[in-house]
Amino acid sequence: MVVDEQTNEIPVVRDLLDITDVRGCVVTWDALNTRKETVAAVIREHGDYVGALKGNQQTLYEEVELYFDEAVLERLRKEETSYCLETDKERIGAARREYFLSDDIGRLSQGKEWAGLKSIGCVRSALEKLNGEKTVETRYFIVRISDVKVFAVLARGHWQVENKLRWRLDVTFKDGQNRTMRKRGEQHLQRMKRVSLGIRSLVQSYYGNRSLQGIRYTLSLGFEEYLDHLQTA
Repeated sequence: MVVDEQTNEIPVVRDLLDITDVRGCVVTWDALNTRKETVAAVIREHGDYVGALKGNQQTLYEEVELYFDEAVLERLRKEETSYCLETDKERIGAARREYFLSDDIGRLSQGKEWAGLKSIGCVRSALEKLNGEKTVETRYFIVRISDVKVFAVLARGHWQVENKLRWRLDVTFKDGQNRTMRKRGEQHLQRMKRVSLGIRSLVQSYYGNRSLQGIRYTLSLGFEEYLDHLQTA
């Protein structure tokens, strides 16, 4: 669905929810779409949600931030149902991610205004780079689930999907260098890039898991002989 120039993605997301079957599903979104109307739309369609919090919901954000102080985090670390830890080795260093989930929402002044709210979540990500530099990022969420392990998968998965798609588009198609000015032309290009990206992902194993950029180059030399592989993928 294309976002019209006269509007933005907020009402478009709600329109999508009205035509999408989210029963039994958990919908995730970034802070821009953490709106009471969006939450209500998910509940109306019998779904659950994990929504990021930032300053656009200032009162709620500040209350959640104040709640997750060091004393509360230390207490939650001792509760198996409220805490989850992940450690990973990444290309630039070692990452440590802590996930906290609390159903103590009675203290939120606007808690009852958010349909179906069950919990508030916190993700603290610490990265130690190979050069010794350390960074810590803390993010907050409103949540309609009670399992901290599920929360961990969803909170991390949301950003992985978004970042991976953007990264693949940029590496494979040099998307960041696109200078198409006409709105309709830009929309058509984005659709074609995503379709092409999906096809290449399907046939990647046939090419020995070569990079998508490498597959693009191979197909550019003469795609006709590879059509059978595309059709059977």
